Amino acid sequence: TAEPEQKGARRAAVHLDVRSPLLAAAWHAPPTGHDDGPALDVLSQILSGGRSSRLYRNLVYEGQVALFARGSYWELVDAGVFYAFAGVRPGARIDDVEQRFFAEIARLRSEPVSQAELEKAKRQLEVSLVNGLRTSHALTSRIARDYATFGRIRPLSELLDAIQAVTAEDVQRV
Repeated sequence: TAEPEQKGARRAAVHLDVRSPLLAAAWHAPPTGHDDGPALDVLSQILSGGRSSRLYRNLVYEGQVALFARGSYWELVDAGVFYAFAGVRPGARIDDVEQRFFAEIARLRSEPVSQAELEKAKRQLEVSLVNGLRTSHALTSRIARDYATFGRIRPLSELLDAIQAVTAEDVQRV
């Protein structure tokens, strides 16, 4: 079933009896195999790839309004999704988390990432790709996904080259 065309932002608030609220956001993204995939992977690493990522630094370390911040570009055959989320620190206001969260995303749109930050994200992705093939299960999963999506097994060098080709302008554009 195809999703109806989205003409603007959609917001929803779900109220549950939990210890700590969660702020989450998601954006439409291209499907698996799209030329922008590597740039979205690099963007994801910069924005939410671990404790040195922009969201983690801004929300957890500097602002001390969140317990964690994560996200990813999730590739699917028909469509993709880019998402990020943060767990609100007890005593912090979710409005403060939201303001910092979207300010960091706006900064990515308005300012190109530095060359050092770009290269760091690329190295982290390369290590993750290579280390992600250590088990036979991971390797067979990748082979199956490549066959299902592309009709062939993509060489690891092809993926690594695509990541290395990403520029700061690509990250800002996607």
